[in-house]
Amino acid sequence: MSGRDLTDEELLRLIRELGGGGGSPLAPSKSDRSVRADGSWAMIVGGDVAIHYGAGFAAGDIVMEAKPPVKLYVNGAAVDGKAILEKGDRVGWSVEEPPMFRIHVSPDGIQAHLHIRAAVRKPWRLLPKEASSHLVLEAGEDEEGAAQPLSAADVIGRIHEMGVSCNLNLPAILQEIAEPTYEPVLIARGVEPIPSRDAELTLYFAERIESVFRETDGSIDFKNHLRIPQAAAGERIARRTAPVPGVAGRNVFNQAIVPPAPADVPIRAGRYVDITPDGDVIALKAGRPKLSGDRVKLFDITTEYVVFGDVDLAKGNIVFSGDVVIYGDVLEGMIVESLGNTYVFGNVYGATITATGSIYISGNATNSYLYSGYFGVVYNRLYSYTKALGEQLESLLAAAAELERAVRAQGRTARVGHLLATLASAKFAGVPKTIQESLAALTHVRRTDGEEWGDLRRQLEAVSGPLGFLGLASAEPLERLRELASRSFETIERMQERQVTIQFAQCNGTTVKSNGDIAVTKEGTFQSRLFARDGIVFKSSGAVCRGGELEAGGLIALMSVGGQSGGEAVIRSNQRILAERIYMAKLCIGRSEQYVQRPMQQVTAYLNRGRLIVEGEAI
Repeated sequence: MSGRDLTDEELLRLIRELGGGGGSPLAPSKSDRSVRADGSWAMIVGGDVAIHYGAGFAAGDIVMEAKPPVKLYVNGAAVDGKAILEKGDRVGWSVEEPPMFRIHVSPDGIQAHLHIRAAVRKPWRLLPKEASSHLVLEAGEDEEGAAQPLSAADVIGRIHEMGVSCNLNLPAILQEIAEPTYEPVLIARGVEPIPSRDAELTLYFAERIESVFRETDGSIDFKNHLRIPQAAAGERIARRTAPVPGVAGRNVFNQAIVPPAPADVPIRAGRYVDITPDGDVIALKAGRPKLSGDRVKLFDITTEYVVFGDVDLAKGNIVFSGDVVIYGDVLEGMIVESLGNTYVFGNVYGATITATGSIYISGNATNSYLYSGYFGVVYNRLYSYTKALGEQLESLLAAAAELERAVRAQGRTARVGHLLATLASAKFAGVPKTIQESLAALTHVRRTDGEEWGDLRRQLEAVSGPLGFLGLASAEPLERLRELASRSFETIERMQERQVTIQFAQCNGTTVKSNGDIAVTKEGTFQSRLFARDGIVFKSSGAVCRGGELEAGGLIALMSVGGQSGGEAVIRSNQRILAERIYMAKLCIGRSEQYVQRPMQQVTAYLNRGRLIVEGEAI
């Protein structure tokens, strides 16, 4: 009898039917321990999975898993690991294999590469497996199956699908497909953008004064202050190179690559400098070059106010828009405020010194207050008074305008001066007081080659006469005063210099706050409070720190801490603490702290994974 050949599916169905009987040679051998006693089994025959459920089949009688690159599916869902079959489950499989090629675009989008992994791919076929209740699916290449070569249409289609089009090298693509190297081949290159160039600021003077005081045969060389950076009239003190915008490029997707805009460094000229069209900053007079400001850099030449002798009641307090040089002591109760550096060739006793720049004291500071940089701004009296006055006047004028509208709504009238005086008495009593405080601060302003703050002084005097606000015919004088007060405190704010230092030989019972560094040149500190945004350094080998509190954002380098008297010192740093010797102290870095109660030498304190480590040798 002849007929068509049975298909794989028909053969599998016949195998299942014949295998059901115990006497059939197609039935699994009873001696095969991997087959369930009830006759349930699975096998691979003809490249497909055959499953037989015995009469007493229960879930779990047949277990399947796949060996990579084969992926097992049960009822259409992928299975990771082992699959416990239930009766009627549909089992399928596939082979997970890498694509024949890959198109890789560089992170910057400038280059695209073709990487062929296989030029020809053969079909996969499940390897035959005998019947078992635990079947592991494995596959191999079907040597008799039709091979699938990599086609140019597939590669080019994928490239177009990805959108790669800029400077596409079609010959290189076809060559790699015809004779694959199996290495990444450049197939497209974009146009790299030309980066922008940021503005640059070049200084031709030193911002920080490393050493100011020098002793010769035990006495101070008073000419040493001439080592402060100086510029001659007409000298170039800085140069700003203008920013240069970049040129856009294109990526392999033919999209524009726009370089980031260049960063600018805006500069402004102070009273005694000129800025040329080319960006050169030229000194118009001799003096110390000064750079201040944060976002906008302000250049100027600082003038000097020199005091020969002590600053006492006879000389009065000093307020000066520039550097103050004192050849003598600053005595108790006196105030020196400079919008620049302050140099004291002597001692400071019970006084206050504020400087928007640095403070240098050749001698000692006792029971005093020293503020530099940012702190020299906020503790400056004229800054505080004019800032408060501007805010107070703004509120007063707004209230006066509202009150005037209310009076008119009632069909009545009132003089502006009367309105302002009544408001000042009832709700804004602080305004007349702040005006008087501002005037008092201005009485100590020292003049050199022109009156400083003249407009502000005259406007304050105009509104503080015998009649006060009552004598005002309009609100315009107070509007003008508010404008001048705001301009004044903003001017002082801009005077804050970048690289500042407070330097002294010794301090006792003194508060020191620097927006930069603090340098102790000789004996040390006693029961004082020191704060530096950057570092604190004790320079003399004999310097001691007894009692008080030292805090810095950067390194604190000490010689000797604690001793027979002076109490416990508290040393705080955000980075590291170094000390030659510590007898007693509380060391703090970040939020961690540790007490040193036994003498140590060569001490280093730092954080390691959030834990404070204190290293040193016992004395």
